[in-house]
Amino acid sequence: MGQDKPKKYNKLVRDRIPEIIRLRGGRPVCRKADDKEYWAKLKEKLHEEVEEFVKADTEAEVKEELADVLEVIHAIADHLKCHGNEIEAIRLKKVEERAPSENASSSTKPDPPMSYVANIVTLTRENPNFRKVLFTGKKSQLVAMRVPTGGEIGEEVHAHVEQTLFVLDGEGVAVLDGQSTPVGAGSVIVVTPGTRHNVKNVGAGHLVLYTVYAPPNHIDGRIHATKAAADADMEDEIMGNTIV
Repeated sequence: MGQDKPKKYNKLVRDRIPEIIRLRGGRPVCRKADDKEYWAKLKEKLHEEVEEFVKADTEAEVKEELADVLEVIHAIADHLKCHGNEIEAIRLKKVEERAPSENASSSTKPDPPMSYVANIVTLTRENPNFRKVLFTGKKSQLVAMRVPTGGEIGEEVHAHVEQTLFVLDGEGVAVLDGQSTPVGAGSVIVVTPGTRHNVKNVGAGHLVLYTVYAPPNHIDGRIHATKAAADADMEDEIMGNTIV
């Protein structure tokens, strides 16, 4: 019996795909594309992933395909060496330009964010929501959080955002890249970009904290009463995932 004829795909593959093929007994042959070819293949890949997203039927499939689309978008942004807040600024400018103007003679340039002064301890302790965005500037964002007993913020990784969390009340555990550390009132947790992290409530009461993102990681003014509501907010999730 002859050997199977090799299959030629001529497409971009994720870093671990050749390893997976080898584990299955295959012998992948790969090469590194030059900048011109890589750019062309990125656009082809985005078109392919968008088509698969459009064809998705179930909510789970939609989320899976959307994640693939975002992965390609991140790769394109990295290739162009542009930052997520730069892209977001362009998006906001286009929204402003397309919006109907109440005064045609007025400037369409959005006002810069106002500075912010408040009693963060009072605001955080009075916040009943899982997450509430208090202030969003050009380069940072202030958010109050309340995690119920037995709850957690949720494991995640911010590729390009630095996050600092300050605990006001309660008992918790900070998990940074698999290493657990007890935290409580007065604790500070600094999460650098690329760190897989989570904060869990292990106390009898609520875990009350506030956090600073740099650059902003959520839609300005967003409020999520529960973690389930936060997880279901795909618009906010997309905003966070486009920060590069």
